[in-house]
Amino acid sequence: MLLGFKERFEKPILDGTKKFTIRKKRRRVPKIGETLYMYKHIRTKNVRKITDQFTLTATQLVSAVIRQDSKKFWTVSIKVDGRRLDSSEIEAFVKADGFESVEDFRDYWLEGVRPDDVGLRIGDFDNHIIYHWTNILI
Repeated sequence: MLLGFKERFEKPILDGTKKFTIRKKRRRVPKIGETLYMYKHIRTKNVRKITDQFTLTATQLVSAVIRQDSKKFWTVSIKVDGRRLDSSEIEAFVKADGFESVEDFRDYWLEGVRPDDVGLRIGDFDNHIIYHWTNILI
């Protein structure tokens, strides 16, 4: 399975702090045990392999909603396999995804998102898959 990553995720992948990645569902469903080929700058002439030392160990369904109002008040809600995570679980989740904090996770997903009709900036992903390469499940 080929996975492209932004440069910021290379170090967390290699040092083991990034334990999974969140992606849209794929047409071809990857199989447990399949090798994960991780690259940065994918689909460019500067493509570079990060690693091919991991295999797919598990998948989970994830949905999240991140909202920020005009006063900069924000909320993050995450469900994994239909179960809503509490605030301490959300903190652990974002760190296992290679982010330094919930704020870092929020900013990443809200980057480039424009306000909607009621003034909220909303970044969300629904029915995405968590691809794990460790035995840590959420």
